[in-house]
Amino acid sequence: MAVTGGDGANTGKSGVQFGIYALVVGLLLSVAAVISFMWFFGATMASDGCHGADADYICTVEGQHWAISLPGIAFVAAAVMALTPMGCVAAFRWRPVWLWVGVPLTIGAYVAAPYIANWGRMQGVW
Repeated sequence: MAVTGGDGANTGKSGVQFGIYALVVGLLLSVAAVISFMWFFGATMASDGCHGADADYICTVEGQHWAISLPGIAFVAAAVMALTPMGCVAAFRWRPVWLWVGVPLTIGAYVAAPYIANWGRMQGVW
């Protein structure tokens, strides 16, 4: 008698889950990269109207540097959160369905990272 549905069947399903997740996250991060580039471009153009006596924060060198850093911080946070479930599922042998937790985590990290970075900066963390 042949045994059906052994490890080979689960491995195939896991591979499909990983592949679909990688495709979805790749598309999500591509959109995030385009948004980050537009955000970066907007941040570099925001200081074009500055004059010597402007008190706006964006008109200072430090303010310009920080405004340009935020899109990169957001994108890196999203990429890390997208890859974390893949590593956890592979390392701890969790069910592949746990991969999909990474999609809302990725979106949440992209949205929350600039706020957390600004909070840390205002608290003097960096």
